[in-house]
Amino acid sequence: MYNATAYHHSYEDTGLLCIHASADPRQVREMVEIITREFIMMTGSVGEVSADSEWYVCQMGVRAAQTDARTEQQNTAGHSV
Repeated sequence: MYNATAYHHSYEDTGLLCIHASADPRQVREMVEIITREFIMMTGSVGEVSADSEWYVCQMGVRAAQTDARTEQQNTAGHSV
């Protein structure tokens, strides 16, 4: 995922929550899973959510690094010296 931003607009009798996210087309499913998981984690208690978030962020960092490494390998495979 390249970026994800959430913002809201409050009105007198209603509101609007917006989420803007971007990702490589091959990672759209994962992006949606991340956003969905964040919504689900908002239903838990603060301590529970914090622990889950830290674990999840760590896992996503590992996945992103693996994806970046595969992409780099694919990019360099086509440019042999």
